[in-house]
Amino acid sequence: MTMSRRNNQCSEKHTPLSPHKNRIRRNMLRKVGDNTKDIITISHGIFDTCDALGWQGRIQACDIDQGVHNAILFLKEGQNGKPGDYPELKIMQPGFSIQDTVKHYCRQHGVKNLGVVDVDLAVSVKQCWEILRPVLETLVKNKYRGKTFLTFRNGRRDGFGKNAIQARIDWLYDKLPKGVIVGSKDLYRSVRLDPNAKRSVGSAMCIIELQHT
Repeated sequence: MTMSRRNNQCSEKHTPLSPHKNRIRRNMLRKVGDNTKDIITISHGIFDTCDALGWQGRIQACDIDQGVHNAILFLKEGQNGKPGDYPELKIMQPGFSIQDTVKHYCRQHGVKNLGVVDVDLAVSVKQCWEILRPVLETLVKNKYRGKTFLTFRNGRRDGFGKNAIQARIDWLYDKLPKGVIVGSKDLYRSVRLDPNAKRSVGSAMCIIELQHT
């Protein structure tokens, strides 16, 4: 049977799936090598993957959108006497911007147990840099030795032309502070199966591993 994403749709509502993104998150966390390490992330979407992996470290999620901030609180604390949705995860109080969240975490906890900083964005690498730069500056200042992951939209309309992933990586590499180098990269598309099992294919994306030496 051949399934077309245009004509396949079931009559009932089901759990939405993001298989490519979940694979990327799983691979990212496996590179940490120690599930007792802490995570700082923009995306609360990582909670499912952390739960499946039995993550034991603290998870500091953040988002500048008040609605997402509220959702993180709900996932952590629950409501009306009911527990949160991830009772086995050590979800911390949510932050707002990733820049301020990283600063606050470093002041409160240092970086000894920090395993990964997940800067998960959906804009071009040039736009990402304005957000990533102060995050890296804070981590370098605090002598962080873990991993930072940057996710950006690997699209054509960013001045690099078609199929220019290496040019994007080179552009980013030239701007990295001393002590931060580019490690692996992974390309994927933001594929999603919605509650009616209808398949949609979103933007081309790239996640880059940055190693703090």
